[in-house]
Amino acid sequence: MDTVIILVVLEPQASGSWHLHGLIKSNHKLPFIDNNKVIEPMWNQGFTKTKRLKDTDNVAAYLMAYLTDVPKDEIVPGTSKKGVIKGARLHFYPSGVHIYRNSRGLTRPKKIKGVKSDILFDHGLSRDAKADAAFYHEHKIKNGKKISHITEFYDDVEIKKTNQARQDND
Repeated sequence: MDTVIILVVLEPQASGSWHLHGLIKSNHKLPFIDNNKVIEPMWNQGFTKTKRLKDTDNVAAYLMAYLTDVPKDEIVPGTSKKGVIKGARLHFYPSGVHIYRNSRGLTRPKKIKGVKSDILFDHGLSRDAKADAAFYHEHKIKNGKKISHITEFYDDVEIKKTNQARQDND
């Protein structure tokens, strides 16, 4: 049976408008659909750009760059240097907004909270393993103090665990 999974992620712009990223995954190769002839007329809400992701193992990291960082020239008028402000787009998301929507069948990542070294050890990884992607967040609380936390993403844990075991046996 053919399975198609769709994920749509919202991206707020500094101008106040919204942008959508849509990902379609299938267990068979889908034909490429020309957005100018098919998708844009169906969308009828402005321009579209359709492209196939190539050489992207870590789609989450690919999307996170778009969904969290803001090009400097987008929010600092007169900026001529290319560059991004890490995490700045997060301030454009309204409180409580559901950032993504998905069809049935999407396997969600496992969320684990705790002390990093203990979690890595419990999953058979070296206590000094490096994350595939990490995001730092800082929040001010009522008394003026700041609370910070880091969210880390580890892909292919079973493969890394196997590789770590091989290194330990060498």
